[in-house]
Amino acid sequence: MIGILCCIPVKAQELTLYIIPSPEEIDWTSPSSLMRTTLSNQFKDSPGPVDYPLGHIYVELKHPERGEKVLTGITRDHHNSAVRKIFRKGYGMGILFADIEGRLQGTGEVQKSLDALLGEGAMSFITFKISEDAYSRLLDYLFQYRNLELDGIYNGLNRPRECLGAGCAAFGMSFLEVAGIDFSHWAEDWSVNIDVPDRLIGGLGVNNRHVSLLRLLLSFNWAREGEDYFSFEVYEPYLMHQWVMNRQYSPNQPDEPEFKTTRKKNAVGIEIDLSHHAVPNCPLFVCPGLRSETPYSRH
Repeated sequence: MIGILCCIPVKAQELTLYIIPSPEEIDWTSPSSLMRTTLSNQFKDSPGPVDYPLGHIYVELKHPERGEKVLTGITRDHHNSAVRKIFRKGYGMGILFADIEGRLQGTGEVQKSLDALLGEGAMSFITFKISEDAYSRLLDYLFQYRNLELDGIYNGLNRPRECLGAGCAAFGMSFLEVAGIDFSHWAEDWSVNIDVPDRLIGGLGVNNRHVSLLRLLLSFNWAREGEDYFSFEVYEPYLMHQWVMNRQYSPNQPDEPEFKTTRKKNAVGIEIDLSHHAVPNCPLFVCPGLRSETPYSRH
């Protein structure tokens, strides 16, 4: 009997990012193209019970042996708050750095959305097989994020582990960081980097500038040489989704971990086994003045 039990494979724990692309690709070429495609997406329907005109990312933590599954994501608490900042308060490109009222999504809410999206094949996913220690560390991270009410800031500076806000993608990527998953191989394919000119930033309390929507629509360049600007980087669900779709037909690169393609209902995904990778021992958060406390300890 002991010999039989020894042959039963142990299932690794899982961290999955579910990636919902925007209805059409957001064009980051210029402030004008960004606003035009963003506005266009606002009027397009998405599959599932919730529209995500800019795309979205859900996070899943799963422990098959214990039958545990936790689903979450971060979203705006009031869907018109960002629109109000742009149209009424003249934030302009300052909206990219603005604190917006946020909240964490729960397992029931996310599962309802996933059931529809997976059935439609309107999304993709990346599953990382992780160790027991990594799984416990991620549960600690999510518990603390909720307990410290950090989800109250959606967007912000998109640095969740510094308590400076997070959009859905930055929140999802922070789970990779906490688990010690090196995603530098894919960062360039997944992200957008732009230099936002100071002249297009308003409404943040650092100046009295009001930047109209019309001014944004007539702005065809990001910061020019010698111009004051603020750098902005974001992980883009549309780009991440396209990367997953393209990797269905391309081999592993020499400098990246081995992966295999997989499916859930009608959605395609990628699975990467990192269950034997070491777990970092750095703090979960690096927020000034914050003492990190875990709800439980594992020995």
